[in-house]
Amino acid sequence: DEKVDPTVAKKRERRLMKEQAKISHRRNRKLIGRRVKVLLEGKAKESDLLLEGRMETQAPEIDGAVLINDVPEGREVRPGDFVTVEITAAHEYDLIGQVV
Repeated sequence: DEKVDPTVAKKRERRLMKEQAKISHRRNRKLIGRRVKVLLEGKAKESDLLLEGRMETQAPEIDGAVLINDVPEGREVRPGDFVTVEITAAHEYDLIGQVV
């Protein structure tokens, strides 16, 4: 019966997740300005104005995603395509970029 009180456990989890978000954001900011290969998955869940994809280091339902807010005019991209994306912004878990 040496279990941690559920209230204490929840507080610890929140504190840990807050620290993890800081670490993730710091790592993601290092990618700003870099070009990365992204597997395009389709429209983003957040908005029909964004596309969503993943780098090979991002696992579905575990890691963040690359949200694409710009595709060169005349360039057609479809889910399943690999595209080169320049990262322009970083959030705690997701990256923002444009197809180049």
